[in-house]
Amino acid sequence: MLQRIKTVPKCSFNPFTKPYWTSGVKIAHEKERTLRKAWVIDGRPRGMHYDSYKLYKRAKHEFRNIQQAAYEQYIQQTNDDINKAAECDIRLFWKLIKRNKTVSSKIYPEIIQDDNICNTPESIANAFMDYFSKLYQPDSDEMYDNDTRQQIELDYNKILKSCYEQNVYLPGGIIKESEVDGIIKLLKRRKASGHDKIQHEHLLYGGHTLVRCLTSLFNLVVSKGRIPNGWKLGLLVPLFKGNNKPKTSPDSYRPITLLPCVLKVFEHVIKSRLLLYVFDGSVFPNPQQQGFQKYLGCLTASFNLHENYIS
Repeated sequence: MLQRIKTVPKCSFNPFTKPYWTSGVKIAHEKERTLRKAWVIDGRPRGMHYDSYKLYKRAKHEFRNIQQAAYEQYIQQTNDDINKAAECDIRLFWKLIKRNKTVSSKIYPEIIQDDNICNTPESIANAFMDYFSKLYQPDSDEMYDNDTRQQIELDYNKILKSCYEQNVYLPGGIIKESEVDGIIKLLKRRKASGHDKIQHEHLLYGGHTLVRCLTSLFNLVVSKGRIPNGWKLGLLVPLFKGNNKPKTSPDSYRPITLLPCVLKVFEHVIKSRLLLYVFDGSVFPNPQQQGFQKYLGCLTASFNLHENYIS
C-alpha cells in the first residue's frame, strides 16, 4: 500500500477554481475577507462613520475592480488565442470555442419512443437502446443496391482468404514493446473508461510487466486475425445535438461510444504502422483530401475551393 501511494500520483479536483483567479485577485480577496471578519467582530455596524465598515466596503470595492479587470484580461487573451488558432490549428480553435460555451443539460428527463412516454432512467435507457439498435440495422428494402453489397462481400472474403494463405503480417514486422510503451506514455489522463472500467491511469502505472503482456496480446490478435469480443463492446452515451431540436425525441441525440482503453492502444499501434509504411503521400491519401489529416480541416478545404473558383 505504501509503495502504491509513493508511485501513483494523486491530486484533488477543485470545482471552484477560476482561470482568471490570479495572484493579485487572491491577495485582494484575502484582504477583503480579513477586513470583513474585523467588521463582523466589531458588531456589523452600518455607516461610513464606522472605520471597520468603511475599510471593509473599500476593500470589497477594490477586490471587485481587480477581479473584473483580471476577468476582462482573461477573456481578451482567450479571444486572441482563438483568433490565432483559427489560422494555424483548427482543433485548438474549436476546443477554445467549446470551452467558452455555456454548458447545458444533455438529456431531457422524458423521452418519447414509438408513442410511449419514458420518464424513468431505466425506461429512457431502453428507449435509446431500441432506437439506436434499429438505426444501425442494414436496410433490406427494394431500393437497396444488393448487387453492390454482394460485390463488396465477395471482395472482402477474397481479402480474408489471401491473408490466411499468405500469412501476411503488419507492415514493419511484429509489434515491439517499445512501440506499446511509447503509445501508453502519450495517453491522456482523466479520461472515461469503457465497460471494463480500465482507465488510462491503469495502463500508465502498470509497469513493464503490463507492457510485455499487452505486446504479446496485440501480436496474437494480429496473427490470428480476430478481435476479442470484449473489445467490440462499448458504453453508448447520447449527447443532445442542439439547434432547437426536440429534446423528447431520440433522433435529437448523437450516440458517443466509450471503447475499452486497451483497444485504443491497439488502434494507435495500427495507425502508427499505417502512417509509417502505407500513408506516404505518394498514393494515399490524395493531396486534396483535407478531412482526417493533421493540421488540415474544413477551413483549408474552403480556401482551396475558393482559390480554384476565383482562378
